[in-house]
Order: sequence, then C-alpha cells, then structure tokens
Amino acid sequence: MAKAKVGDIKYYHESGNIFEVEVLDVQERNYGKTIGEEYKLRLLGVVSVNNTENPLNSGLEFAVWKSKEDGAYCGWALLDK
Repeated sequence: MAKAKVGDIKYYHESGNIFEVEVLDVQERNYGKTIGEEYKLRLLGVVSVNNTENPLNSGLEFAVWKSKEDGAYCGWALLDK
C-alpha cells in the first residue's frame, strides 16, 4: 500500500471499485490489542464501480482502518494509481 500523507491524492481500491480520494487525516489507532492506521478520506471522483445501484457523490467523507498486522490483505488499499 502506498504511504499516504495529509493532502495526498490517492486511489482507494475496495472490492473491485476504484475511487479518487484526498487524504484528510492519518492517525495511528489502537483498538484493544490491535494497532493500526486510520485514514479519513474525501471522495473526489469515481474511477470504476461494480455496483451501479449506489451512486456516490463527490465530497463524501469517510474513514477506513487497517491493522498493521494484516500485511497486504485488509480488504482495501490506497494506491498511487
């Protein structure tokens, strides 16, 4: 996964969907025994979606989290392209 910093423009990949996002915040989080990173993202655009029933609007803000122990597989990824 690409290392993301506040202000970066990245591509959020999840379940075959790809969204262009802006990184609003990056925090290390500890959920009990699991340490990970949480990213707050703003949707800038839709690159590719599998499900056309749920239209997404630019400007939507959301947060995602991944454990540092999950390695490459955590269900989603932030990439440069």
